[in-house]
Amino acid sequence: MCFALMLALLSSTSTFPLSAQTVGSKHFRTQRLGEGVYVVLPLAGTRTVCNAGIIDTGTETLLIDPFVSEEAAADLRTAVQQLTTSPIRYVITTHGHHQHGSGSGISIPEARLIGAPAALASMAARSASPLPTMALDGRLTLRGPLRTVDLIATGRGHGTSDLVVFLPAERLLFTGDLVVIGMHPSVTDGEFAQWTSSLRQLEALGPDVVIPGRGPVGEGDDLRAMACYLQDIDAMTRAAATAGKGLHDLTTIGVPMTYAEWEHPSLFLENLRSWFTRLRSRTR
Repeated sequence: MCFALMLALLSSTSTFPLSAQTVGSKHFRTQRLGEGVYVVLPLAGTRTVCNAGIIDTGTETLLIDPFVSEEAAADLRTAVQQLTTSPIRYVITTHGHHQHGSGSGISIPEARLIGAPAALASMAARSASPLPTMALDGRLTLRGPLRTVDLIATGRGHGTSDLVVFLPAERLLFTGDLVVIGMHPSVTDGEFAQWTSSLRQLEALGPDVVIPGRGPVGEGDDLRAMACYLQDIDAMTRAAATAGKGLHDLTTIGVPMTYAEWEHPSLFLENLRSWFTRLRSRTR
């Protein structure tokens, strides 16, 4: 089932209308997804390794995952001023990994930093945020004249705690690294059962457009593609463990053709080793 799904994804193209809009930064480019909604995509060779997001509700703007570089985050703040008419009131961190949250240290008057409890704790351990924080363990709905925005804490998945941003009218979902597209994810901090459960929860929302933590804008089927990858890693490591294989034997497992074109192929073996080590520790 996973293989058939991946073939369908590889042969399909997104029909969602995207338009590039330049805001003059050497760190990123923006794509307009709708009135007041933008994905901010990193440029190669910069420290902006993840996607960011801008959402204007009509009275306030949300800034999602404002990069690891404070210089890029400052440019992002300038972009918000050029692209929206509402002040930044919320800075959203989808999880605690530093690539997504370190730029949250930029000073934004009257803004509040929102994240899942464990993500905020991880960020606080690295550096104190100049913003007041709000820990979200559940769901928060923000409403404005342009749109409604749902912030949903999904629990542990890719990180120790994850949070997504969903626009129900637009059927548009910012996932953080619960989903990456066209590249291998890192599963080192992940918990597969909870991660796949979160993906099923997100699929039930019925998104038409998926903005991953990394990679191009995708669609709802990319949620299942990510779940398939996790299931494949789990199946291969369990088969190796059942056969009495050791950690060194995993090097003989090649990247499946399904994922042969994905970026960062070295993560495949790293993911096998990480999950194999965890499985073996649980059976002792």
